[in-house]
Amino acid sequence: MSLLFRNKVIIYINLRISGAHSGYTAPKEKHGKRLNITDNHGWTPRKLRKQERKIKNAHLRQRVMAVRLVMEGYLGKDVASMVNVCRQTVSHYVSLFNEGGPGTPASSGFCPWARAVSHRSIAGVSFMLKFKRHLLLVSSFMIFNFFLFFIHPFFAYAKSISTPYGVLTDLGPKVRNISVNTSRAAMDKKGNCYLYMILHGTPTVLAVLDLNTGKVKKTFPLLDSTAAWAMDIDEGGVLWIGGTNKGSIYRFDPNTFSFKNFGNQLGGSKEVAIQDITHSNQKLFATTAYGANFFSFSKAKEKRVSGLSPLEPGKKFAKSIVYDQGSNTLFISLGAKANLLKWNLSTGKKEHILPLKYQSETYIYKMRIVNQYLFARMYPSEKIAVYDMKKNRFVAEFPASSIVSHKNPFKNEVYYTYKGNFYRFDLKTLKTYRTNLSLPPFTEAISLDFVKKKNGETVLTGLVDNDGRYYELNPIRNRLVIRKPTLPAQPVNLYTMTQSLDGSKIIINGYMSGGLCIYDVDTKKEIELKPVSQLETILVTPGKMYLGAYPKARLLEYDLASKWKGYPINPRELLNLLSYGQTRITALIKKDNTLLLGTYPENSTGGGVLALYDTVSGKSTVYPNFINNQSIISLLAYKDGYIYGGTSRHANYKVSKEPARFFRFKLDNPKRVEFLPIPLNSVMISSLIEGPDGNIWGMANGTLFQYNPSTNSFKTKQILKAISGRFKNAVLVNGKNGLLYGTVEGKLFEVDPSTMKVTILLDHNAWDLAIDKNDTLYVRNLERLYSFQRK
Repeated sequence: MSLLFRNKVIIYINLRISGAHSGYTAPKEKHGKRLNITDNHGWTPRKLRKQERKIKNAHLRQRVMAVRLVMEGYLGKDVASMVNVCRQTVSHYVSLFNEGGPGTPASSGFCPWARAVSHRSIAGVSFMLKFKRHLLLVSSFMIFNFFLFFIHPFFAYAKSISTPYGVLTDLGPKVRNISVNTSRAAMDKKGNCYLYMILHGTPTVLAVLDLNTGKVKKTFPLLDSTAAWAMDIDEGGVLWIGGTNKGSIYRFDPNTFSFKNFGNQLGGSKEVAIQDITHSNQKLFATTAYGANFFSFSKAKEKRVSGLSPLEPGKKFAKSIVYDQGSNTLFISLGAKANLLKWNLSTGKKEHILPLKYQSETYIYKMRIVNQYLFARMYPSEKIAVYDMKKNRFVAEFPASSIVSHKNPFKNEVYYTYKGNFYRFDLKTLKTYRTNLSLPPFTEAISLDFVKKKNGETVLTGLVDNDGRYYELNPIRNRLVIRKPTLPAQPVNLYTMTQSLDGSKIIINGYMSGGLCIYDVDTKKEIELKPVSQLETILVTPGKMYLGAYPKARLLEYDLASKWKGYPINPRELLNLLSYGQTRITALIKKDNTLLLGTYPENSTGGGVLALYDTVSGKSTVYPNFINNQSIISLLAYKDGYIYGGTSRHANYKVSKEPARFFRFKLDNPKRVEFLPIPLNSVMISSLIEGPDGNIWGMANGTLFQYNPSTNSFKTKQILKAISGRFKNAVLVNGKNGLLYGTVEGKLFEVDPSTMKVTILLDHNAWDLAIDKNDTLYVRNLERLYSFQRK
């Protein structure tokens, strides 16, 4: 292996795509024993930590962090949890480090870590990296090969990788959006005022906008987070952010313009996101999902100082949290269903204070304390309940789409919006007054903070929509201005994907912020279509594309013969199932002129609905709680005249006592449901398709099954013992070569229907699946699309 020492380094390395493919077996770690760094190659935890901070690519930094944590003495299983990989993967990183270290002086001519991998080589990889001068060692610079073997068989900068079973090609990010999750406004000690905006992406970005100039002054990547909603500003004007994915805590100090990432705070738990944060003088208090946990973080010690503890058994969300310094009390929103926990930190006393009439809500979305009042914005209903902390009772209620502002500096009142109009709430009389100020149609005030600009004008400001527009309201002049800043688009994680009817296009949707990419497999070019939200399902039919849009379980129709104009024009909305408590359309098929929809609920009391929509008449029929307390996540119109379906035990953040059901019915009588005796006790039955052999195929958790309706018989093949998720994981597609292809829990596999032989083509991070006219397979990982051409 040769190294060319220039400003650009081209490294040619032979490596195997994964340990499973290469024959390599990672060193096994007995439970409870630590992995050992047998040769540190001159590296210390401190030096590795410094390198972590310099590496911008999250994947590369992850590998360095894993080795550093093992070096610091953490158990392998704990390291795996911290960096979000399996323990065997951590063992593999350690083995490679022990053999060669992360890099050696250029004068040696070889990198032992790279050489260790190349000894197991079968496939060539060529890629190029730029290094800064601070990586120079000896007469040239040190080459850091942390990326040579990573948790999945993809490398973000590699164009093509040859594997034992085919060629994997990185097609790059496919959806880029300007989508602002949330915002807060504040001032520094010098009187400068800023609007802090969280830009959704991979990774998410903090944009610091100078409200005096209307321009973004600087951006900071929130590594390890693809979204963030938790923001709070302490008494010194310092911004604190709680992230997703690993629950990192971030701090931005506008007084020094410094930014710091304190890393994963959710290690050792199953929690996936910090939902909200609040602060005292010394601490941050944070809540999480999906186990409704709580922890505290010391601002001085810069670390978590309490364990992660569930606030209440059975709750999934601790959606919002506020702290009252006067009484040293926390108020925490729990759900679903809604409750409000009052926790006196001085006495340790905890009590539920939410009146019964609000407990049918999903949760309290946001809260704010002003004077003696706690304002609680309910969800899904648009109302605010006002709790008097001195009288210990709720004293008012009014309709509202937003939470309230802080107190108006000039009057004893707060502002809020309802249906796009600004209102004032008098803190003395507890009465509301509508102003003559309105936001643009279909928008609300997402945040409300008072700041004073350099021209002496005090304004209420905050985000208007996810496009980044913000408002400035002058309470003295009663004047409202809407501004649109220039924001950088961010690549976002990919989500639902499929192919066109002729297989010439791959269709991919963006996660959370939406957007649709149409990738041409012949020209290798793409177009992005916006606006459209996150999609749970995509169904392509002759002349039409039907989209199952999130949230509100909306059915959209895109007329392919007309120009895309974006939602709600083209595509247009055909059906909205929010009134039935439904959130996601998780199954979508067409039989003749009827669209059949299966849903996943979050705000109802039963299970998902089955909805029938007649594309000719425009009429719909809805069957609530179709399979009791379960969601419908797969549907198939089979040649025998039946509609077959599969369910998930998850619905409304609860888990049904019954196993997932495999069922069928006739379209002319959906109420007459027949349950089929599938010999598997599973959480999800998904991805039902008619296979190349004419039988019905599907996935029950990590087990592939074949069902022959003629003989009422099943065949099964276990691929994985268990999988994650509530309504989405596995996907199956038919190849033109008579084989079946699928993904489950990030594995890409091939099936011979005649023998049920399963071949794992890619072992890690191959999510979702589409197939083109040439039988080329397409999978996604994070923000990137990959093609896989079978050998």
